[in-house]
Amino acid sequence: METRVTAQPCASSPGRGRGVALALLLLLVGACGAPSAGEAGGDEPAGESEGDSEEGREDTEQEGPRAAAGAGTLAAAAHEVPQQTPEQASCVAALEDSTPTALRDLLSDLGYREALADACASQRAVREGDPAACDALTATALRAGCRRRLAVRHGRPDDCPPWLDRGRDPTCLAWAARAPARCAAVPGTDALVCRAPFERNPELCRELGVEQLACEAAVARVGPLLEPRDPRALPPVDGRLVGHFIADGPRAATPSTELRVELDLTHGLYVERHEGVATLQLAPARRTLAHHEKLQLSPFLVRLGPLEDEPLRDVALGPDVLRVGLLPLVGGPPVRASTDAPTRGRETFEVPVDPGPSGRVGVVRLGPRRGGEVVLDVDVRVPAAGGVYRLTGVLRTFVRDIDPL
Repeated sequence: METRVTAQPCASSPGRGRGVALALLLLLVGACGAPSAGEAGGDEPAGESEGDSEEGREDTEQEGPRAAAGAGTLAAAAHEVPQQTPEQASCVAALEDSTPTALRDLLSDLGYREALADACASQRAVREGDPAACDALTATALRAGCRRRLAVRHGRPDDCPPWLDRGRDPTCLAWAARAPARCAAVPGTDALVCRAPFERNPELCRELGVEQLACEAAVARVGPLLEPRDPRALPPVDGRLVGHFIADGPRAATPSTELRVELDLTHGLYVERHEGVATLQLAPARRTLAHHEKLQLSPFLVRLGPLEDEPLRDVALGPDVLRVGLLPLVGGPPVRASTDAPTRGRETFEVPVDPGPSGRVGVVRLGPRRGGEVVLDVDVRVPAAGGVYRLTGVLRTFVRDIDPL
């Protein structure tokens, strides 16, 4: 089992048509990233909506054969789902009856034939606490939303959906663990969405613009679930990496001026376990934008070995377990990269170096639990043309997420 730790979402999205249809479906069944009122309670099928009133049905009857054909296609597709139980068929029928014809037409036109069946399967998976049923849904966003609602409703952080290569969705982790302090791990304005249900304060949502309604819905739907709470605060976050370029030859004794190294510790680290080996990931492997005014790490991996429940203390790790990718400053000496390394323009991008880094990473403390303290002492040299980049610093942060044993 391998373990990785990563500092500072998200999975691939459906196709354009499927994505639009999915957004409409989520609006229909209240699946916008938080447990609906039904899922927090009995999870009953949707009842008759305003769009299906007598007046609405009269309007539908005048819409002509195209509307009927579209609705019929969607309904038939829902009923054709293999191994559908009577309960699922009943749920599909209830949603079918409560879905306005215009929306059924649109879902059908966009090719999302499994929409009603997916909605019902998601409700059932959340109600029964079955993450495997969430994973069987047809769309990535539906799978993530289903897992998020399941984890929050049942208080099971391990079931939260993935967050790229950085562990699990940090908002889901905070809600599922009933741990308001962990909203500090959520980047950007999403941190307000995380905090608002804990504080039962929809006023926080007013700063969010287009996200305001989703935030207010989370206050109403998630807020009542967030008890009892974990009162523990997060460890302090402090420190930074400092970079210097040290030239070969006569100039080796005179390091360059201090260079800024991009490394975000405020959102914590991720510890991934895989096949008994722990890997500390100080910087994630994926980058989308180069910051030319500072050194950019991608990735920064340190193999720790086995990691059980006991904290690590005063462990020194040498160069044989390091993998460091570095994007230098514009005009700076390029990193020595592998011959098959991908490049962008004249700069090496997101690749391990060859012959490899030297130096060490000292694990002063690492508590293997969510919210555990992390203290690292870094002194690493990355080979470059005409010298090396030296990265040093003492870093203090916390474990944002950790895979179960």
